[in-house]
Amino acid sequence: MKVLKQVGISLLASCMLIGCGKQDSNLSVLEDGKYTSIVKGYHGLIQLDLIVEDTKIKDIVITDTETKGIGSCFVKEDGSVLTVGGMTPDTLLKETVMKEHNLNFDVVTGATKTSKALKVAMQDCLEQAGADLDVYFDRYSYEVQDTYEADVIVVGGGLAGLSSALHYLEQGKSVVLLEKNGSVGGNSLVSHGIVNGISTSDVVDTSTVEALLKKESLQDAYPTLVDEVKKDYDNYQKVGGTFDSPSFFALQSLDASMQVGNSKNISKMCEGANEALVSLGVPYVKEDVQTIGSRWNRSKVVEPANMIQVLLERIESYKDQFTLVNEMTANTLLVEEDRVVGVVGKEHHTNTNVTCKGDVVVLATGGYVENSNLMKDFYKSYRMYEGLSHSSRGGCSYGEGIEMAKEVGADIENMEYVQCGILANASNKQETMVSSQAILNLQDIIFINPKGERFVREDGSMEELSLAISGYEDGMYYILKSGYEDAIDGYSFSTMVDNDQVFYDETIKGLAKQLKMDEDVLQGTIDTYNKAVETKEDVFGRTLFGKKLKGPYVVSKQYLNLQTSLGGIKVDSKQRVLDESGQVIEGLYAVGEVTSTFGQGMLTGNGLLEALSASNNLE
Repeated sequence: MKVLKQVGISLLASCMLIGCGKQDSNLSVLEDGKYTSIVKGYHGLIQLDLIVEDTKIKDIVITDTETKGIGSCFVKEDGSVLTVGGMTPDTLLKETVMKEHNLNFDVVTGATKTSKALKVAMQDCLEQAGADLDVYFDRYSYEVQDTYEADVIVVGGGLAGLSSALHYLEQGKSVVLLEKNGSVGGNSLVSHGIVNGISTSDVVDTSTVEALLKKESLQDAYPTLVDEVKKDYDNYQKVGGTFDSPSFFALQSLDASMQVGNSKNISKMCEGANEALVSLGVPYVKEDVQTIGSRWNRSKVVEPANMIQVLLERIESYKDQFTLVNEMTANTLLVEEDRVVGVVGKEHHTNTNVTCKGDVVVLATGGYVENSNLMKDFYKSYRMYEGLSHSSRGGCSYGEGIEMAKEVGADIENMEYVQCGILANASNKQETMVSSQAILNLQDIIFINPKGERFVREDGSMEELSLAISGYEDGMYYILKSGYEDAIDGYSFSTMVDNDQVFYDETIKGLAKQLKMDEDVLQGTIDTYNKAVETKEDVFGRTLFGKKLKGPYVVSKQYLNLQTSLGGIKVDSKQRVLDESGQVIEGLYAVGEVTSTFGQGMLTGNGLLEALSASNNLE
């Protein structure tokens, strides 16, 4: 095993903060007491309490609704903070203020708003306590290690990168993980936690199965899958019970890709779906539900933060083999004698070049929807959707892995395909708050346009839904449901009403007035839909129905956004990167969204499944 050249996981892992080493005797005397400051973070208000005893800082307590793993830390069962994946702003602030007596550190990459908010709150509390603030703003310097060596270099610390790192650690390999943000987790932490598996439900939509079996075959793998599904379906019709199988899952996934996806890797992903979920060991919030864009009731729902924390705790048990190099953006692959042997990147605080060398390099850098140049060059509908926000975690979808791979001769494919999301809320255009309820309760919601009319089958594909929504100004539409919750994702219902994210009324008349819609039009929409619930016949072709809609009514305003890129690096069934002649580029692998697995479309829930399971293909 190659020995790691490392300094361990430091305060910021790749670059260690070097404070001024101030002694307590040099600090201004603080007045005993509890001091509170409330500031606005990324998702909502953050409360910081500073506790001073015997004129010294005793504790700093932070209460927030920030995203776990990005704005707030992971806490283990024993109460200790999990830092193997880097530091979140709350942990960094407590570490530097209580140990280094300094507030002059840089913000955490990927959590800028939370970092700045916490520094403001901390300064406010120190002022209340009578501190000499000049003492807390001495200059910091950064000590950067510029060379690392390991058996495996993984570039990108999202779900795909963490899964790949753990895969090699379990084989006894040493791993260096490069991450450009201050902490790992990537886009997975801002997802809805939907992961597809094989369904065990006895609720079967036979019309969906039969329609799929009649579709024209456009690639060689499709008719083979059709034949396998026909056998499964014939057996179901004879004995009843449940109906789902790896073959049917793969057929639906390949159909969603418009039959241009990587059929071999899709089939492998579907075959190992349940095993991947069980091995992850994260409890389900919901199981075997049909979510928006999933097309079948096979989705398992987990808490995204739980998923990342479980992986980090497993990685922590291999800490002697593992080094995290964060706050560094990789930009160049190293090639020696026609083999990729490492990667070079730039550290954020000092702009120092950092070189990481290994026998294997795994690219897990995500997609490219934030990269306007790549979008303009490849995305055929770019002008149609130009100006839309994206649902990814800021800075996680710039396509660096694709550009690095291209420079060493890698083939890229399906770059013209991007999948839109449809659940961006009115405040920050990200997928939060009401969106999570809507995506998990598809059977009980309808979509309406600004006039109060339904306009699409809500259980259709993501392509159907996004195309229909794109016809409205700013890609804006409404989701309507019955009833309401006391709190959604940590936010009170009244807060969302006050922020115009939710409109609520007991009656159609009152709701129509709030939404500036014709009452008769809105009432007609509800009546027509409720009749379809009874008859199971819908003018738009919807087949998934729950309860009839009745008051009280809740409506949330939603927007179209850019969700995920579908094209990327071409790989084989072992995730080895291929060049333009179809030959393997030695030493280079790619996993997750950076690859081209899903062609022209993807079922909701397949993205996280691929990120979790693709590492099983690695050699």
